[in-house]
Amino acid sequence: MKISIKNSVILYFILAIAITWLFWIPTLIISSVNDYFIPSILTFNVLITEGFVDSFHALVFFINQIGVYGPMIAAFIVLAISKKREGVLGLLKSMVKVNVKLKWYAAIVLLPLAITLASAGVSLLYGTDLTKLFNPGMAPLFVLLMFLNTTLTSGLEEPGWRGYALPKLQERYTANKSSIIVGIVWAIWHYPFLVYLNLVQLGTGAFLSVLAIIGFTASTVGGSILFSWVYNNTKSVFMAILFHGLMNFIPQVVMGGVTDSMGGVIVALITWGIAIIFVKKYGEQTLTGLTEEERKAKEEKKVQKEKSKEN
Repeated sequence: MKISIKNSVILYFILAIAITWLFWIPTLIISSVNDYFIPSILTFNVLITEGFVDSFHALVFFINQIGVYGPMIAAFIVLAISKKREGVLGLLKSMVKVNVKLKWYAAIVLLPLAITLASAGVSLLYGTDLTKLFNPGMAPLFVLLMFLNTTLTSGLEEPGWRGYALPKLQERYTANKSSIIVGIVWAIWHYPFLVYLNLVQLGTGAFLSVLAIIGFTASTVGGSILFSWVYNNTKSVFMAILFHGLMNFIPQVVMGGVTDSMGGVIVALITWGIAIIFVKKYGEQTLTGLTEEERKAKEEKKVQKEKSKEN
């Protein structure tokens, strides 16, 4: 079935949000009513140390977790409809593409580390307790489990956001504009959990909750540009998955119990600062330092080289 670029992306975004919210909203309401704890990356250690209240709590939690895979499930559904087996296999191949230059592995570690350390530096101005830095409050084994958890849950959003939505949008728009569109939807997709996290779990109150959601939205849209930079230069969904896991994991290890006293605004400003530098350096058209024509010529040359090797 042939679907226009605009319609296929709209269909994808609707499905990604609908699938996730179908699992999230009821389970978050049930959790709030029953005083159940739905852990997030901020409170992963509580699940490890306290466990579940009862079997129903465990069931609610696991149903809730299915919602994380909404973006990936939606991508495979739309690809199966529009491009059949070829589209599905193409995405699967990108999800296991580990053969990229070493500098990109360094980049996906150093970027979240730089953002986190800069945020920690600003936090120190507010009298942050230094003993909280580099203190995730868990044994090394649990820290490793937290990394695996972030990679295999939030990381697996990436087959949808960067594996499907970004390339599809870039058929019509620049990499920068496509990144912003994906970033806005990506942020909105999180909203039910953000409301629960701030109002119910953290109890921050209405004003700080709104501020936190605004800060999160801003940092997510800015971060989307960084994700596009990684994906467009590697064409690897695997790298985006790993990058996503590290972007969630590294702040928890480095910052420990430190929180952004401005509701995420500090992280957003730092993220956008880096994103603006990247757009200026690598160009808003492709974020690779090449024009679209140069990028296509380079990819075609690479395909021809691989074909000649096979022959």
